[in-house]
Amino acid sequence: MPLSVPVSVPASQIGPIPAERFCSAADDPAGSRAGSTLTVPAVLSAQVSLFCAGESGSEMTYASRSLDVTLHCETPGDPDAATPSE
Repeated sequence: MPLSVPVSVPASQIGPIPAERFCSAADDPAGSRAGSTLTVPAVLSAQVSLFCAGESGSEMTYASRSLDVTLHCETPGDPDAATPSE
């Protein structure tokens, strides 16, 4: 079963994301896109290492996985802007 864990990452730690015209005020003056989302696959990666030791010896295991990023469109008047839906 897949595990879904929301993680907040500062924008300065993410490279440019291809999200052209997503949540653009110029394209949506009425704000109808507020609350919409856009998922961009494999934008980030996570690395983990696990060290296991016992009577029979020790072992280090490494893993790396790509992570999808979901962008949430927020408008200045959006009451839910501070609380993402995930």
